Amino acid sequence: MKGFSHIVDLWFIFYDYREPTLAILYSAFQTSTGLLPYRQDTMTSTAIYTVDKLPYDLFSVLPLPNPIGGTLLIGNNELVYVDQAARVKAVSVNSFARKCTHLDFIEDYDLNLRLNGAVGVYLELLDDQPGAVLLVIEDGRFVQVGFKLDGRVVSSLSVKILDQSVKNDFLKSEASCIVLLNNEQLFIGSKVSNSVLLEWKRQSEIAEKLLSEPRVIFDEDREVLNDLYGEDFDIVDTSSILQRNGVFGDIQFRLFDTLYSCGPIVDMTIGRSFLSYMDQYVLDLVVATGKNRTGSVSIFK
Repeated sequence: MKGFSHIVDLWFIFYDYREPTLAILYSAFQTSTGLLPYRQDTMTSTAIYTVDKLPYDLFSVLPLPNPIGGTLLIGNNELVYVDQAARVKAVSVNSFARKCTHLDFIEDYDLNLRLNGAVGVYLELLDDQPGAVLLVIEDGRFVQVGFKLDGRVVSSLSVKILDQSVKNDFLKSEASCIVLLNNEQLFIGSKVSNSVLLEWKRQSEIAEKLLSEPRVIFDEDREVLNDLYGEDFDIVDTSSILQRNGVFGDIQFRLFDTLYSCGPIVDMTIGRSFLSYMDQYVLDLVVATGKNRTGSVSIFK
C-alpha cells in the first residue's frame, strides 16, 4: 500500500461503514528502546482519519462496535482509544509508559501489567451499557477494559484485573488467539498451554437471577450476593445497587472444554517402560514440554 511503511497490524472495521474499511497501525520509521530519547511516538493509526505521534510500542488494533465505536490500540505499557472523530484517550498500565511516550494518559501504575502479546475481544455486557474488552495477557491472566461514556463520547478508560483464584485459573500462559463463538462462549487458543472453551456471564446477571428466584438463599449463594451488594442483598432494585458498587460488567467464567497441548517440546529421550508386553520390552518417548507455569514431563507410549 502506497504511503504506508512498517505496518504493525491491520483489521477490517465492520461497524458503521458502508464500504470495506481497514484500520491500520503503522510506523513511518522504526525505533527501539535504546533510541527513545531521539525517536518517540513513531506510530500512526489510520482508517478514515489519521492519528500520529502514538507510542512506539503499540502492536495491535481492535475495532469496537457501537455505542463505543472507534478502535482500541494495545501497547506493551498502555492502552490507547481513538474514536471516529480522531479523539484520543489513553491509560497506562505500568510506570514505563511515561518513559515511552509524551502522550497524555490516565496513570494507573498500581496495575503493574505487561501487555506484551496480549490478545483481546469485545464483549457486549448490557443493552443500555457500553461493553468491555477482555484481554488475555502473557501470564494467562484476564484483564477487563471498561469505557465510560459522556453522552456518545468516551471520556475515560478503566482497567481491572479479573478474579484469578484457583477456580478461575483457566490459562497457564499466553494466548495466541481469542474468538467469540456466540454471546455466551469464548475460545482461547494457545501455542504453549492448553486451549480452553469458556462460558462467560456478567456477575450482575448471575446475582439478579439468584435474587429473582423465590427460594432459600444457601451459604454459597449468600457469599456471591455479599460480594456484590454488601449487606443490601435483599433490596429489590439490583441495578442501582450494582451501579453504586461499581460492579457493572464484572465477568464470571465457567470451563466448558479443554484442548490438550503437548508443546512446545524442549527436549526428548527414549527409555524402557516399566510395563512389558508379551515378555517384550516396551519403549516410551519422554518429552519435556511447556513454558513457565505450563512446564511438564509427558510420556508417550
